[in-house]
Amino acid sequence: MAVATSGTAPETYTYTGVSWSAPISISDTNITSVSCTSPSFCVAVDAQGDVLTYDGTSWSSPSKVDTATIPAVIGGLTSVSCASPSFCVAVDSSGNAMTYDGTSWSSLSNIDANPLTSISCVSSSFCVAVSNTVNGDTGNVVQYDGTSWSSSNISGGQNVSCSSTTFCVAVGDSNGGGMSVYDGKSWSASSVISPTMLNSVSCTPTGFCAAAAGECPFMSNGCQGAAALVRVGGSWAAPATLSNNTSLLEVSCVSSTFCVAIDTAGSLFVYHGISQPYPPNHPTPVCGDSSNPIVGANGKPLCADGTGPTCPSGYSVAVTVDAIVYCKPGAVSKPIDKSRPVIKGKTVSGRKLTASKGRWTSTTLLTYKYQWVSCNKRAKKCKSIRGAIKNTLKLGPKDVGHRLEVVITARNAAGSAKAASKLTSIVKK
Repeated sequence: MAVATSGTAPETYTYTGVSWSAPISISDTNITSVSCTSPSFCVAVDAQGDVLTYDGTSWSSPSKVDTATIPAVIGGLTSVSCASPSFCVAVDSSGNAMTYDGTSWSSLSNIDANPLTSISCVSSSFCVAVSNTVNGDTGNVVQYDGTSWSSSNISGGQNVSCSSTTFCVAVGDSNGGGMSVYDGKSWSASSVISPTMLNSVSCTPTGFCAAAAGECPFMSNGCQGAAALVRVGGSWAAPATLSNNTSLLEVSCVSSTFCVAIDTAGSLFVYHGISQPYPPNHPTPVCGDSSNPIVGANGKPLCADGTGPTCPSGYSVAVTVDAIVYCKPGAVSKPIDKSRPVIKGKTVSGRKLTASKGRWTSTTLLTYKYQWVSCNKRAKKCKSIRGAIKNTLKLGPKDVGHRLEVVITARNAAGSAKAASKLTSIVKK
């Protein structure tokens, strides 16, 4: 399972290994960081000092834990890292940290004079946070030993990832594309590995790391390209460009063959150990005998019974340079609705209606938008309800005497399509 946030939009997506969910709105402000320890436990933080938890089914409501006075537009909680469901640490732009013990959050503890930009915890007795000055020329590494925090100076840091107590990587220092490595005793000098700013890094226990790069200069006409680079065997590969005019914001890896990255346009990329990541939502090849497909001696994908695996319509079976069998998409077509959205709930003022998105088919990742529509009793005069763009709608006095429907717009790389629900009964007082 993977969880991603949609850049500055307060929405999350979950990935189960096969497909991504539709975006779920979980906060009224920017989600700045998310950390998961299992498919049934995640914690997200936002720019207003709120935390939200995921239990495998749904997200909690935002809960205020950081009451620092810096305005949310330039502050708030910046990063969270959970080593287990009973231990998390969140940091903010005022240099504060707080810990979670599985039940509640501690009070704020100031651990650095500079804004803290990232935190990474391996256990309840080892965490590393990095900070940057406003101009990014200096900063600190602040380490937690289970009891107290200690600080050491580096040339600034944008993001940090630790896979053990003897291996951490910090990126995005005063050199922009620089990184430093911790070996359990000290931090190395900065080494430049990218021509553009490194925004995020994620490392696994095997020493594999992936870094996200790209810049969107202030007052410019766009970004300088989203790029990713990986570290294998102690060496960093050259950056691979994933898209133009965007920037990669964040990357998270669980192994050397599975990473997820997100860019400033809200696009998601999945890395499967091949030379370049490719967009997610690729179905898994299926074998008739229920075995997992492998690459045979002839270089072709095979099932245990000697037959070849199959992919859904619109895909073909392909093999990566690293001998991974996957479903490669063919020509992309617009989404097709298989069943219309359904509205549930009592049509009574004060009650809430909930709409499903219906069922759709698509060869690539889909995103969905909701729009509620109000019609007169005879359904001859209809108009969109301003601001009613979520999957739920609370009925009020203005809805009495009207009938409602919801229109879903599904979009993929080829375009969009719409589907409308049936009209509800007339709303009563």
